Amino acid sequence: MTDSKKEVLKILEKNKITNFHTPEDQIKLTLEKSKLESTSHPAIGRKEPKTMTLEQEKEEWDFCMDQADYDTMLRREMAKIREEGIIKENSVTDTHKVIYEAEKRVKKYGKKDIYKYDKKK
Repeated sequence: MTDSKKEVLKILEKNKITNFHTPEDQIKLTLEKSKLESTSHPAIGRKEPKTMTLEQEKEEWDFCMDQADYDTMLRREMAKIREEGIIKENSVTDTHKVIYEAEKRVKKYGKKDIYKYDKKK
């Protein structure tokens, strides 16, 4: 019996089994793989370097600077509102009121922050 087992093992080693699935199972697996590949999120793949022209970089930089100026003006107005004591912050809703009031005031200003480099007194 041991000789027959050895013979079987030799035959199996020579003829390795590569196909474990039936043809139907293989079709199902390829369909599932293609679905996964097509629905994968772009963040999962490699990040391709984005080539930008000088004009595009300038536009993006200007947008970022305008947004930073807006955020700074908004924070400054929120601090002014808190100093004025018009709205007392006791809850999240009150904080939202402060933000809303600051946004209304900042809309009246221009896009550029003219007080950006003023020193605090």
